[in-house]
Amino acid sequence: MKKCSYCGKEYPDEATNCLIDGESLPRSAVESADVAAPIEPAAADTATSEEQEPATLPATSNWTEKQLLIIELVLVCLIAFGGSLFYSMRFLANENFTPQKSTNFTWYYAMMRQGVSLGLVWYLLLRRGKKFSDLGLRWAPKDFGWSILLNVGGGIAHYMVYACLYLSGLTATGQHEAGARVGQLLFGGNVFYSTLLFQFLNPFFEELIVRAYLMTAVRQLTSSATIAVLLSTFVQSSYHLYQGVPSAIAHGATFLLWSIYYAKTSRISPVILAHLYSDVGATVLYMLRQ
Repeated sequence: MKKCSYCGKEYPDEATNCLIDGESLPRSAVESADVAAPIEPAAADTATSEEQEPATLPATSNWTEKQLLIIELVLVCLIAFGGSLFYSMRFLANENFTPQKSTNFTWYYAMMRQGVSLGLVWYLLLRRGKKFSDLGLRWAPKDFGWSILLNVGGGIAHYMVYACLYLSGLTATGQHEAGARVGQLLFGGNVFYSTLLFQFLNPFFEELIVRAYLMTAVRQLTSSATIAVLLSTFVQSSYHLYQGVPSAIAHGATFLLWSIYYAKTSRISPVILAHLYSDVGATVLYMLRQ
């Protein structure tokens, strides 16, 4: 089998180009053998090999691999997004609930929580012999072009869905008013250097966990890309409910587009960049309005 170096999709040996991005596929093992004979590795000393062999952890339970993956996925989602989801539910239950004003401590605490969550995912991947690159965190020049398209497409999807909700009478709040309200909820009238630092970390936190890690795990558990796309979109939209149901639904349109892209390409870098543009752009716009 051949594997595309850009998107990671596998093809049979006779294929020459990737059907998704058009990249040339590497030579197969048979083709490479025609060019140069393989070099036989030198025989290693048996005792040395045994000394260098890493120790394996003993089995501590009768849990199956599938059960362990479910436990890991649930724990990661609860640690990463449980607090945000609880906050959203509290806000929906009491519309008069007023959040505390943001401070430097608020943003540094949020960054610490996100860093710990990413560290947990890194550790779980490491235990399985994988890295973030196996989730699609690989960089290529094409990513910047795709990120712009994803950002613009996500913005259009958000605008159209919210406009439909407003025109249908399901919400009486216009998009401009809703955006100002969300800005007040997020920033509380204060924007610090720590706020800007957070906007650069948050896209990696959200997209690597709720998109790449969650969708990859769900596809392993269910063998269904559709379930992975829908579940990722639902989870990400749910912890944005503090912005109001109409805004969360509109965000869901953006998240759905990004989830479909990831399901098709298995590349998360363009999605991270698209999210980064949105977060930083919204912060700068709020500062200019202030």
